[in-house]
Amino acid sequence: MLDNMSELFGRVSLYSVVHRFVCKVNWTKYLLKTVPAIHHSYIINDPIVIAAKTQQETINSILLSTRKEVIVNYAMLLYTLSWIEYMDEKYRGVVKARV
Repeated sequence: MLDNMSELFGRVSLYSVVHRFVCKVNWTKYLLKTVPAIHHSYIINDPIVIAAKTQQETINSILLSTRKEVIVNYAMLLYTLSWIEYMDEKYRGVVKARV
């Protein structure tokens, strides 16, 4: 068993390896194939949104004071709910009972 990631990757950092592959992904194409059609207009139009500075500061302070697990759970919940119409009825029932 490796005690250190550098034994596996040598001098190459894990970040540089991941970064190299992430940059090659056509994210628009990927998202259009994986995201429900209702959200495609956001991906295709790629709107530029500029919020007021005070609003950005408020959101920033909320995010900084919120545990990372809570933010991840919220994002996963929203993603799951966006797919609910494509789920089997038994899974829809579970989701609807818990939300």
